[in-house]
Amino acid sequence: MTRPLCKGDLILVPFPFTDLTAVKYRPAVILTPQPTGPDLVVAYLSSVIPEEPLPPSHLLVSSVHPEFRGTGLKQGSIIRVDKLMTISRSRVRRRLGHLGPLLLAELDSRLKSSFGL
Repeated sequence: MTRPLCKGDLILVPFPFTDLTAVKYRPAVILTPQPTGPDLVVAYLSSVIPEEPLPPSHLLVSSVHPEFRGTGLKQGSIIRVDKLMTISRSRVRRRLGHLGPLLLAELDSRLKSSFGL
């Protein structure tokens, strides 16, 4: 990776199933502000978009959003701020893209709301 990882980067990582029986490479977004240590806190992404209205813990990254192109995603997805994981940066397979300032601000808002901050 040419530049250091930062908050808002979309990365490809092995994400465990909730029952911990297996893992699958999934896109995730880095939540750690200014990550310099060996570990990253990330949120899960899914291309399976549930019916509206979305719960407060879900952020839609629509393929028609003006910042979508910079994400590196192939299709619209949701960021699940209720599915978080701490992972070693050595497990990052690659960087996909980055959330733009509008999506990053909305992500921060969803995190605060979901965790009562």
